[in-house]
Amino acid sequence: MIHSILIEGLIYGIMVLGVFASFRILNFCDMTVDGSFPLGGCILAACLLRGISPAAALCIVFAGGLAAGFITTLIYTRLRVPDLLAGILVMTMLYSINLRIMSNRANVSFLKVGTTFTRISSWMERVFPSVSPDWGILVFLLIFVLVLKGLLDLFFHTDMGLTMARSALTNRWSFHRA
Repeated sequence: MIHSILIEGLIYGIMVLGVFASFRILNFCDMTVDGSFPLGGCILAACLLRGISPAAALCIVFAGGLAAGFITTLIYTRLRVPDLLAGILVMTMLYSINLRIMSNRANVSFLKVGTTFTRISSWMERVFPSVSPDWGILVFLLIFVLVLKGLLDLFFHTDMGLTMARSALTNRWSFHRA
């Protein structure tokens, strides 16, 4: 049971990094992440059920998340809607889009569909037969989250990242004034 708790915590930790970057660094209260996180799950489910490889499906999921963020940015900058409301609008719109992506079904079965986690589990069973396959998923997610956190730290040590962080601290940087 502790495996499942840690696995879910690491997955949601990725979402928290996105919320933190938009809210604390950019000073932009963005609720789009609450809609784009399930959007990613729906896109991934639809891709896997159509036989697309998990790696290619993750690239498509990334593009879907970018599109959701881009729509929020357009609503905020072009229509002059406040940042919180723009994120809430996109989040709300994504619920309907998620249902359409899933062919108007609330959930689907992955019992006979190979995912990244099933590949990790089968590898763990072959290499370490005495260890639970959940440990392999846990180690994979831990490494993934640490690498992602490291990449974010590296980004915030670049000129652009430092400028964003410094501007957010002095409250002089804003999208709608550009």
